[in-house]
Amino acid sequence: MYVLAPNQVLETYPYSIGDLRRDNSYTSFPKNPSDELLATWNVYPVKPETTPTFDPYTQKIVEGTPYYDGSQWCQTWTVVSLTAEEQAILIDNLSNNLRRTRNELLRATDWTQLPDCPIEDKSIFTDYRQALRDLPQQEGFPLTAVMPSLPENSTYQEYVQYTN
Repeated sequence: MYVLAPNQVLETYPYSIGDLRRDNSYTSFPKNPSDELLATWNVYPVKPETTPTFDPYTQKIVEGTPYYDGSQWCQTWTVVSLTAEEQAILIDNLSNNLRRTRNELLRATDWTQLPDCPIEDKSIFTDYRQALRDLPQQEGFPLTAVMPSLPENSTYQEYVQYTN
């Protein structure tokens, strides 16, 4: 990531080597120009900064305008609250994804309820499947929902390995 900054005054961000070539179409540049060569064209690398921590259910991070610290250009980030609409979309997407996963797990265990199932104690899968069906009723669904754990059963594990 680069900036175009004549006299260390930000003109364009983001700026790329492709932008430099396009803006100077009559100039030949090496495939990987050095930072020193780029500086002669007022193009400088931007030092990446670690993104700040944030609550992905209520906030998002937005890249800000880079700043010059006296020796290099530095990337900036801002934590912004999600709008009510963005939160509703997020919750809807999370809910749909959890339901889709739950439905796949139910389908993957349908065979455990058949009369000719080789598992002796089907109740462990009956309980597991009921917990999957109850997932949307968990308090805090979908944000804090906990997917039920798969029962420990070697026959089932062998079946999963066989079908994958």
